[in-house]
This record gives sequence, structure tokens and C-alpha cells, in this order.
Amino acid sequence: MNSKSKVWIAAAAVAFFIVANIIINTANSSEAEKRAEFEKIRRSAEAGSVEDQLELGFCYFHGNKGVAMDQAEAAKWFRKAAEAGEPAAQMQLGSCYERGTGLAKDQTESAKWYRAAASKASAFLSTKTNEEFLRYGRNKYYFFNLFTWIEKSAKTGDPAAQFQMGEIYSERYSNNKDADEWYKRAAEHGYAPAQAELGKRLFEGNGVAKNGSEAAGWLKKAAEQGNADGHYGLGNCYRFGVGVEKDTEKAVYWLSKAADAGIPRAQSDLGLFYLYGEGVAKDQSKAAALFRKAALKEDAAAQFNIGQCYFHGEGVPKDDTEAARWWRKASEQGDPAAQIELGDLYSKGQGVAKDEIEAYSLYNIAGIKLEDARARLTQLEKRLSRDEVAAGQKRTMELQKELEAKIAANKAKGKRRTGE
Repeated sequence: MNSKSKVWIAAAAVAFFIVANIIINTANSSEAEKRAEFEKIRRSAEAGSVEDQLELGFCYFHGNKGVAMDQAEAAKWFRKAAEAGEPAAQMQLGSCYERGTGLAKDQTESAKWYRAAASKASAFLSTKTNEEFLRYGRNKYYFFNLFTWIEKSAKTGDPAAQFQMGEIYSERYSNNKDADEWYKRAAEHGYAPAQAELGKRLFEGNGVAKNGSEAAGWLKKAAEQGNADGHYGLGNCYRFGVGVEKDTEKAVYWLSKAADAGIPRAQSDLGLFYLYGEGVAKDQSKAAALFRKAALKEDAAAQFNIGQCYFHGEGVPKDDTEAARWWRKASEQGDPAAQIELGDLYSKGQGVAKDEIEAYSLYNIAGIKLEDARARLTQLEKRLSRDEVAAGQKRTMELQKELEAKIAANKAKGKRRTGE
């Protein structure tokens, strides 16, 4: 038996943590009660409940809740839940294929479903807070043990699992040292997502010392494999001359690939090249279209930029109300430049009703990061009465709380998109 088979067999045992609870909870029930509970689960599973499809699979797999053991039927229900994305079902279906339980042995299918379960679990492990993790309920032990399986798989040389270990250490545990070690192992195995992530970290100095030449090298490897994050990172290397000679046309080439793949920040950055005609023919309409695409995906820089387009009438008709709308969205993501611009509109009554107290609060918050905002605040204070300044300070505290709540909500939304 090879090392991967041993790992898979060990992984299959994880499912029994869930099964133990099922057996214990039903041991003292009467046969009629068991059968009634089974029928309730069956109806719910047939109606599309993924959780009960998994539960029904275990009922047939072990012959509990008053139903006869039927491993083929169990595999059928595990498959339904697995195809719906339930990682415990994916793990169990992988075990069925590994052992030939309820269906024909198939090592390729077994590996496919184990890998799917591991991928789902790594996203869960990397994005959930400890409180959320503990609230997850009956599958929490499954995920703790699946982490062990991911680690074992990574140590056997599986680059996808190595990358997942990097994600878990980086996002859940904020352990950059171990994260970088796992990313590098996966990158050295030719795994493009890891090459792109390692290149990005070296480019930014995130958890590691900045190293432009190494960053460009890894990003180029990822880009040449068609990885969109690699395209974006390499485009920035050429844009800023990091690790390579600065080349605006090459920057546009690689950023265009990333933008075509749907990366919002690439769309926003590419829009700037079209807006100013750098490395490409000037086309303000195309710039505005790119900004809008990224802005609709909640990219704060793009929201600021499309606001600028509306305010100046670049690529779109001039519209102060639209400018205010987009700058407000960027402001709610904590963009201080957008807060200044929105403050200017409130100060002058352009696109919004004039409100110098609101302008005061926006300048005050943006002033934490930007000197321009502090200068505007000083000028505005000269025009306001003592009572108006006090009202502005009060509104600043209120607005700060509102923005913090919106930023937290946006972060939570991002985690749900990527981790659940």
C-alpha cells in the first residue's frame, strides 16, 4: 500500500466521529421512534436538504434508525450531498471509492473527492473565527481531523494540500513563517496558485522581506501557466519596475489578461492606463467602463475612480450626483481620498444637499491618514461657530461607528464568498 493510500484510509476514519454521535443518540430510542425519525430525514433529504442527504447516507451505511444496511443506497446519498458541496459527504464518498463500499473501487475518483473535501475544509479553516468555528456544531471534530489529513497529504508532497496549509496558516493563524514555508513547497512543485501567492508576498514584503527579482520570477512562472493572479502580479512588476525593467506596454499586456479574467483591481488599474493613455491609446470611455466593472465588484479604488470620471466628465457625462454616489461607496470601505472628495461635495452642496457638519466629519476621519483632509478641516473650522464645530465632532464619532460597521460587514461578506 503506498503512502497516499495510507493517508486516504486515515482520512476516511474521520467520518466516524460524526457517526459515533448518530449511534449514541439513537441507541435508547424505540424502534417506532427510530423509524419515524428516519422517515423525517428521508423526506427532508428528498426535498433537497444537503445536511439530511448526508445523514440519510449514514443511516443506510450503518443500518441505524430502524433501516436495513444498504451501502449502495448510502453511496447514492453521499454523492448527492457531495455534489452539493458538503465536505463530510465528499470525504465519505472518497472513502467509498477507496474501499469499494457500495460502488466499484476507483482510486482516481477517491482522490478527486478527498481533494474536494480538503479544499473546502481549508477555506473553512482559514476564514472562520474561533467563535464561528466552535458554533459549527457536529462537524467541528470533522474539520479538526480533516486539518490533520490536509497536513499529512501536504507532507507526502501534494502541492494542492501544501498550498491549502499555507492558506490556513496565513489566514486563520496569522503565522507567516509556516505559511511561507508551505507556499514555497507548493510553488517549487509547480503549483501556480502558490507561485502567484509567494510572488505577491515577496513583492509586498508581506510576512517576508521584499525581494523584487524573486517576486517577478515566481509571478512569471504562475503567469506562464495561465494563473490570473500571476498575470496581475507580473503586470505590476512591469508597471513599477520591480524585479524587471519598467515597461508600460508589458504592464498593460499582463494587466489586460488579469482584467479579462475578472480580477477587479486589475480592471481598475488597467482603466488608469486607458484614462491617461499610458502604454495604450487614450480611451476615457473604455477607462470608465473598466472602472465600473470593478466598482460593481466592490473594489474601493475603482469606486473612487468612477466617481472621478463622473465628476470631471471623463468617459461619461458629468454628473455630480453619480460622483457622490460612488465616492460614498468608496468612503464606506475606508478610502480616505473618497472621503475628502465627498466632503468637498457636502461643503459646496454639489450633487448632495449642502451640509458642512457632514463635510466636517468626513474631513476629520480622512485626516487620520491624509494631510489634505486636515488642511480642509482647518479651513472649514474657521467658517463654523463653536456649536457647529461641536456638532461636527459629535457627527464624526457617529460616522466613525457607521463606517466601522460597514467595513466589518464588507469583510464578512468577502469571507463568505471565499470561505463557506
